[in-house]
Amino acid sequence: MSKMIKKTVMLLVSLVCLIATKQMVFAEQEAEGMLSYIVEPIFSETQVNPNVSYFDLLSRPGNVEEFKMKISNTSNHPIKVNVTPYTARTATSGTVDYMDDNLPLTKNLPVEFSTIVSKKQTVSLKKFEEKVITFEMTLPEKEFDGSIVGSFVFQEEKSSDEKEKDTNKKGNIIIKNVFSTYIAAIVRETDVVTNLEFELGKVGISNNSGSFSLTSEIKNMSPKLFSDYSLEGSVTNKKGEKVADIKNKSFAMAPNSIFNFSSAVDPNKFVTGNYELKMRIYNKNKTEHWDLSKKFSVTRKEREAIIEETYGEVKSDINWLLIILLGSIIVILITILIYLIVKRKNND
Repeated sequence: MSKMIKKTVMLLVSLVCLIATKQMVFAEQEAEGMLSYIVEPIFSETQVNPNVSYFDLLSRPGNVEEFKMKISNTSNHPIKVNVTPYTARTATSGTVDYMDDNLPLTKNLPVEFSTIVSKKQTVSLKKFEEKVITFEMTLPEKEFDGSIVGSFVFQEEKSSDEKEKDTNKKGNIIIKNVFSTYIAAIVRETDVVTNLEFELGKVGISNNSGSFSLTSEIKNMSPKLFSDYSLEGSVTNKKGEKVADIKNKSFAMAPNSIFNFSSAVDPNKFVTGNYELKMRIYNKNKTEHWDLSKKFSVTRKEREAIIEETYGEVKSDINWLLIILLGSIIVILITILIYLIVKRKNND
């Protein structure tokens, strides 16, 4: 009788584990290596703060500013380094991104850093050689309040053999290791403090890193860089019932950029229908806030596509037949187990 009880318990545990187990695939990136060069800014008279590691210039309309940087080859072989100006943007992680020119900007951006700075340069360096490079910026004639923010991105040119060496293949996934660094630059024409203005762009559901998520475009409509802001909000359905809470404890944004903010939500609460997102953004000390709202809808086709992409399923959200069947089996097994235990006690 004891063996029968053990077998029943093992069968019950195995069944529960089978239901709960989900196969997952992870792609790991192991980037080994280091830059074979170092860079540092050389400040001009218009540098506001000489104790920082980036350019922070206060200039005048129409001025031509020079950005000088020293690049040193620390390796024992010749190298070539590409230096490219980029306009600062906001990453999906809620940080200012100085190296990705595919992230969106608002249409009212007054001046784009990369368009008023001289073009990309390629620097050739012998082993252990140092060089000073110069980029020029011509500021707009018309004075404006706010900041022009960007960067100079340094990336070493690689030969075909070196590129192949820096490429890892894990299963069907190919990972290319690219090593870059940058020097940020902030340029202003006045000391006037710019007031922030926010807007909500497109709001909807999406698959974000394998999670069914609510995604919203938060637009910084001002030429102002900020950090350590926070946000919170909620989503209600057409009945006014709350279906989700959203929160971000700390985020930063580049001037006139768009933050594609995502928050994982319960797909069972986002059925076909109309919704409204209400959001409040706080400054660092929570002495100021901005209230935003946006109505949006979820269609059946859109929802099913997101669920299929996220979970690999195209059927209804819940397979009730399978749940009822498995539930019945579990109940039967538990009943048998209880019966055997009681019977054994009575026999004893």
